[in-house]
Amino acid sequence: MSSSDFRLIRPIAMTDAILDSSTIPEAVAATYSGATTYAAGALAGPAPVTGQAQLIWKSLQSSNTGNAQVEGAWWTYVASVYPAYAGGTTYAANDYAQDNTNHKIYKSIAGGNLGNALTDATKWAYISYTNTWKMFDSAYNSISEQYNQIVMVLSPGELVSAVSLLNTTAASVRVEQ
Repeated sequence: MSSSDFRLIRPIAMTDAILDSSTIPEAVAATYSGATTYAAGALAGPAPVTGQAQLIWKSLQSSNTGNAQVEGAWWTYVASVYPAYAGGTTYAANDYAQDNTNHKIYKSIAGGNLGNALTDATKWAYISYTNTWKMFDSAYNSISEQYNQIVMVLSPGELVSAVSLLNTTAASVRVEQ
């Protein structure tokens, strides 16, 4: 075996500067209203509830007004997210909150949890990275999920000669450079 038969690929640490865009939503979407006209591709969901996941739907057609958010011709389910942490909000035990700056999800382990930083391990338990960022963490069993299609645009700032997709379930994968 010559030295050119084996190459070690150095991973690039993912940062906000590298991830230009993602079709996996990380923040809660606009609150759905039957009186609003949605364009094709618009995201909306039920009003966010403290501590609970918001189901996010994508409009499949233009001029989408008054159509219920159910799988069909007008809407498709995309993903779910938790509302961002707010220091002035009181969280019950087992409520969830997202840190959208650090891309992490936490669960309140105390009732009446008001004003306690997400890093306070006596009040909050770290659960995982957000759905958008799970694919970039170092855990093998951590999977980003989205119904239908995921599109990511990355700008690594350096030459990339190999891509590794571990623990991936998909009908197809396309990489463009």
